[in-house]
Amino acid sequence: WLLDRLHPRYRWLAIEGYGFHQVFFRARATLDLKRPPSRVNAEELPVYHQGVGRCLWFARVADAAAIADAIAGFPEALRPELWAGVGLAATYAGGMSDDELEVLLESTGVHLARFAQGVLFAATARRRAGTDTPHSDRLAHRVWGTALDDAVAAALREGEEDPLDSSVRTYRRWCSSLATRFSGLP
Repeated sequence: WLLDRLHPRYRWLAIEGYGFHQVFFRARATLDLKRPPSRVNAEELPVYHQGVGRCLWFARVADAAAIADAIAGFPEALRPELWAGVGLAATYAGGMSDDELEVLLESTGVHLARFAQGVLFAATARRRAGTDTPHSDRLAHRVWGTALDDAVAAALREGEEDPLDSSVRTYRRWCSSLATRFSGLP
């Protein structure tokens, strides 16, 4: 019932936040046992794991190797979502040198586009709030290049389409469309 009160497109961020919460307060069950809470249904699970990935940034103290090791312990099907969360946290919070950033980017492997989707979420949130920072801009431009401004504009535009469709499938399609936009960069 609470989700119904939130913005149709962004309400799923509450589920993402729940994933963050679970790592922060129930790390053993979430990271070691990989046990999602029963309150999260199968359709919401990918969104939940974006939050798990976002909190990994903090739980592993921005250590690229430790983050990659933690993600490698999860089933392959969840890794894109985890990397999307890491991309969001890395961009929003910062804390890496250029060399560490390169290690992190190499660690994403085949999930670089989903990491880029997380980077774009953070860059878009900062632009929308007027809180751009040098570290956020540095990472966003490193990943998205000169296409960043166009990607942010597209993310904002696509994020507002069909506000009456508030399904988790629509939210996930939006996430995937942003990752696909990255995949199409030269």
